[in-house]
Amino acid sequence: TYGWALIIIATIFGVLVFIAIPPTQSVSFSSSEPEKIMVKGSNIENNIVTIILQNITGGEMRVSNVDLDGSFSFGPVTLNGEEITDAEIIPPIEVEAGGELYFTGIGYSGSGGGTIDMEYTDFSGLVRTLVINGTSSGGSEPACPIACEADIDCDDSNPLTTDTCNNPGTCDAVCSNVICLECCGNDIAEAGEACDGTDVGSNMTCLEDCSGATITGCTTITRTGTYTVGNNISTSGSDCITIQANNTILNCVGKNLTSSNGYKGITVNEPYDYATIQNCNLYNWESGIYLNRVDNATIQSSSIYMNSNSNKGIHAVQADDITIDNCYIELFGSLGIGIYLDETYSATITGCNIYDHEDTDGVGGIYTDYCDDTTISDTSIGNFDNYGIYAYNESGIMIKNVNLTNNDNYGIYILGNGTIKNNIVTDSATGIYAKGTGGLLYMDGDNVTSSQNYGIYLAGTGVRFGNETSCNNGGPDLHCEAGGTYETDPSGETHMGRFVSDGSCAWSWDNPC
Repeated sequence: TYGWALIIIATIFGVLVFIAIPPTQSVSFSSSEPEKIMVKGSNIENNIVTIILQNITGGEMRVSNVDLDGSFSFGPVTLNGEEITDAEIIPPIEVEAGGELYFTGIGYSGSGGGTIDMEYTDFSGLVRTLVINGTSSGGSEPACPIACEADIDCDDSNPLTTDTCNNPGTCDAVCSNVICLECCGNDIAEAGEACDGTDVGSNMTCLEDCSGATITGCTTITRTGTYTVGNNISTSGSDCITIQANNTILNCVGKNLTSSNGYKGITVNEPYDYATIQNCNLYNWESGIYLNRVDNATIQSSSIYMNSNSNKGIHAVQADDITIDNCYIELFGSLGIGIYLDETYSATITGCNIYDHEDTDGVGGIYTDYCDDTTISDTSIGNFDNYGIYAYNESGIMIKNVNLTNNDNYGIYILGNGTIKNNIVTDSATGIYAKGTGGLLYMDGDNVTSSQNYGIYLAGTGVRFGNETSCNNGGPDLHCEAGGTYETDPSGETHMGRFVSDGSCAWSWDNPC
């Protein structure tokens, strides 16, 4: 197979015919991002390469440019039936999640290797460059990409360690690690499989979906799928569960994740998006759930209990489109914050209960810092040493149907613009402090009672009143800071008791308390 062979054929006419057989060449292909774009199959015939890739990014991708180097050339080349050239692809070729990228017509010089360079935009809008490396094996048999010599060669240290190194040193042994990657709990190569990228057996689905996998200890999730926590998990010196895959569901089914020494209970870091965390109970973490620069994460029906100081139940940093639904957070230590949103866009918090246990000096229920379009609704917050909700430099916030009780300094403190609507605030030093900046801050339907000092304190610009009620507070029911601009909604029906007029909002009330 490595040189030219002469085969002599005797015909029925007695003439000797000499046929020259060319050497058989083989090229093995590998992906620079195997966790996103997988090499599914390839073939070389008459110096023409066909290669099949699979989109496992977890969402739609758009291919905008393809370049060939080394021993590969344009033949012409087609991608999913569309002819492409060494230039920008207009319009880009779209490939759905799980779909194939079928290249045909790639010219091969007959020796050596090269690269197929592909530029694409993933479902999050990020432009990426993929490199498919082609390496000549010089013969008819494909080369094994990994030399498996013992069981440990197949082990990635995750809890699912049922892998076995069959037939050490052969391609069959490599299949158990390369194709299934332990995620389905069954890495043993099937009969007839080979590690040349041509396998299309059932094990290939392990790269796409690890549904049904069970977690029994702290781990890092690296494959898309649905994971269930099988038992209570405790640790003392590390983060517990880290998600490093798109479109992943973690369901704790009511099991406890407990730390005795801080760290993070559940972490999702960029660039992994569309994570869902469900039915988890987290105890005594520095951050119960930590979302770092991720998009479209969802936290559902989970409870967080914090015993140490300065902890955060849920902490999101520079995240987009976050949903927190039906949560319960209770602080037992000082200086803690229930939910902390830092430079986060379009977060929704709904149906949550957030409390400082027996007034143990927790800082606040919800803190937002330089966020946009946050919605907080149908939530109860109480017993905090400083504030119930503190929104600093917030644009477009919506706070509605929130019950805030016994928060020492402020029930609601907002610096920014948006809407405060239909909230009940009782037993704070100041019920609502609202300072308008950068746009309209509209207040409508709130009911503030039993504040020690001010019921409602207004400052800044662009503050508008609708149906507000502020009564039976220890100090003024309404105070308007000098120098601000305030107005009433003509359709509103405002109820006020004692009123401090400093010339900034000298309104008259037809409906006193």
